[in-house]
Amino acid sequence: LGYSGLGYAYYFSGDFGKAKENFEHALSLKPDFVESLSGLGWVYMQEGEYDHAGRKFSDALNIDPQNIDSHLGLGWVYLNQSDSENSRKEFEFVKSTAPELAESYYGLGTLELSNNDFENAVLLLDESLRLNPNNIFAYLFKGYAYYRQGEYSAAESAFQSALKIQPHFYEALIGIGDIRVTRYELETGMD
Repeated sequence: LGYSGLGYAYYFSGDFGKAKENFEHALSLKPDFVESLSGLGWVYMQEGEYDHAGRKFSDALNIDPQNIDSHLGLGWVYLNQSDSENSRKEFEFVKSTAPELAESYYGLGTLELSNNDFENAVLLLDESLRLNPNNIFAYLFKGYAYYRQGEYSAAESAFQSALKIQPHFYEALIGIGDIRVTRYELETGMD
C-alpha cells in the first residue's frame, strides 16, 4: 500500500505526525497490514507511548508471528518499560532468526548496559558495530559501558568514534566531558 510507504518516508524524515496519518490511513483500507501496524508502533515509540506501541507490535505479530520488525519493536517497548525478561526474549528471537541484523545485538547490548552488565554490553555492542559500523548510539552506549567500568581511555575512544561519524553528536561530547571531570577528580582527590 502506498500510504504505508509514505508513512515510512515521513517516519524516517522525522515527521511522526504525517507518518501516523499515513499509517492510519493505510490501516483504514487494510486493517491487517502488518507493515502499517509495525510502522505505527514505531511512531508511538518515538512519542513515548509505549503501551500503544506494544499493542501495535502485538497486533502485527498476531497476524505474522515471525515479523522481525515487530519483534524488534516489542523488544524496545519492553526495555523502555523496564521488563528485561521480555525484552531479552524479543531481541534473542530476532538474533536467532536474523543473525545478520545489527539491531538485535544493539538492543541486547543496551539491555545489558541498563542491567549494569558492562562487559556483556561491550561484547554485544561490538558485534552490533561489526554489522553496522555507523550506529552512533552503539558507540555512545559502548563508551558509557567502558566509563562505568573505569576504563576511561576505551570510553573516550568509543565516544570519539561516534564523533567521527557525527561531529556534533551532543551526547558523545557530554561523555567526553564526563571523562575529563572524572579524571580531574581522581587526579586531585576530589571525588
